[in-house]
Amino acid sequence: MTYRILVIDDDAQLRCQLDATLKNAGHVTVLTGSFTDALRVIQRHPPHVILLDLTLPDARAAHWVAELNRAHRPARVITMAPAYIPPPTPPADDHLIKAFSADELLARISVQVRRGAQPVDVGALHVDPSLREICWNARRITLSAREYDLLSVLFRQPGRAMTREDIEQALGLRESTRHVTLNQAIANIRRKFQDAGAPDLIRTIRGVGYAVCMDYARPSSSA
Repeated sequence: MTYRILVIDDDAQLRCQLDATLKNAGHVTVLTGSFTDALRVIQRHPPHVILLDLTLPDARAAHWVAELNRAHRPARVITMAPAYIPPPTPPADDHLIKAFSADELLARISVQVRRGAQPVDVGALHVDPSLREICWNARRITLSAREYDLLSVLFRQPGRAMTREDIEQALGLRESTRHVTLNQAIANIRRKFQDAGAPDLIRTIRGVGYAVCMDYARPSSSA
């Protein structure tokens, strides 16, 4: 699966190295050199994982990353430092001592994403991220990997409209085919939910983009 990963480090060379490693593994990256800029990024594009350098000049408030995401969108926070540094309060989810290998970084990210993937039940809707499974009234709705990833992106901001550009970027779609690919994925999801007797999950916001319909939690009348 493609994850959106926010890298916060003021070392430009290391940011480039992390960017290459993560993109080669199929992830989408956002890079920033300051904690202050990162807060603005988090508000607009909530990431799955945050890699935070604890030696940033403005990292005294590093705990705000953990608090912000636990309160709003559950990103996993992995801190980084050249040597052991006492963890911020509240602590991050994991800590890496520089220099770490690409394999170790990717393994740690995989572990944290799995730990953060908890099943969610809202009304008749059941979502199990670890199994990548969605059910309506106990009936499984079979989605392709891309269709599930699309819903995962929208579920990170339920009820809030996301632009087509933001969705396409989060999914890592190819520039030449991204519009057609997104349209097809949305059409497929709508058809599959309709076949399952579920209400339309994706709401089109004209002139803006798409959002998860907040009425999706209502049980089907045919249940």
